[in-house]
Amino acid sequence: MKWYAAPDIFFTDIQGFLVILDLRNDAYFILDPVGTSMWHAMLASDDEAEITASLQDKYAVEASRMRNDLTLFRRRCITQGFLQENEPGRKAGVPERVAVGPQHFLFFRAWWCLFRTSRVLHKNGLLHAYRTCADLPVPKGITAARDDLLRRSLAAFSRAENFFLLKQAPKDCMPRSLALFRFLRSVGLPVEHCIGVRRFPFFAHAWVEYRGDLVHDNPSWQTMFTTLARIPA
Repeated sequence: MKWYAAPDIFFTDIQGFLVILDLRNDAYFILDPVGTSMWHAMLASDDEAEITASLQDKYAVEASRMRNDLTLFRRRCITQGFLQENEPGRKAGVPERVAVGPQHFLFFRAWWCLFRTSRVLHKNGLLHAYRTCADLPVPKGITAARDDLLRRSLAAFSRAENFFLLKQAPKDCMPRSLALFRFLRSVGLPVEHCIGVRRFPFFAHAWVEYRGDLVHDNPSWQTMFTTLARIPA
């Protein structure tokens, strides 16, 4: 039987360990190297004998023990909601590009994005908030003066933050970055949203990138984390 990763999780390898982000409950999980190998083997093949043989060769254990361990691991992944039998129907893609809208009242629009994002996260959870942002169209146009627009927009967002207290501050990178992403997309900047992790000591961070550069955050974060999830431009 072929198994697929659930559509509401993101995962990546870091130094031989698999890190999983479950958007449904905003939780991170780390699989050890054995679990990581089992995970990739199950996603790569639907042949149980082939999966068992490849893992048996790698770890030099009896076939019966490997089959038992693989069955227990699969059950745990299914129970956690990490794996499913059917191929996910919802596929992430780059939203349709649209013409840029008005660029007035930047301060008020920034404050509204902070308010709206915080409210959606509190009321509907990370999964809904993230999907909403992922479905935002990518702006087109404004080939000139984008640097000036970015400067003015970031200044407006900074002022808006002074009039909006995030309940999780200073550990507010997710609502802050999603709000910034929504705001900059709304003014016509094709920014990207990123979620990154590091394994030891474990830490996760979310940020916004424009043309490959981190904006409105500590630039060093970009080199300290492995990107786990990205909303592309």
